[in-house]
Amino acid sequence: KHETKKKKNKCRGNRKLQRYKAKLRKRGFNNEAITSLINNHNQVNQDQNVVHESTIPNINIELLVPIDNQVV
Repeated sequence: KHETKKKKNKCRGNRKLQRYKAKLRKRGFNNEAITSLINNHNQVNQDQNVVHESTIPNINIELLVPIDNQVV
């Protein structure tokens, strides 16, 4: 009995993050410094997303959706 197994693709993970870490290691950063830089970057992005979401004005959806017999 010879069974052929379907070849599983390798999971490469977050390639952008891996390249960034490699660049920092090449510049002489240690793992602790790299982790703190990444955490700070992620925290800043989350803060910006919260500010962006809170600045979206409240829009009346009824005005945006055209209705055939709409009375204004």
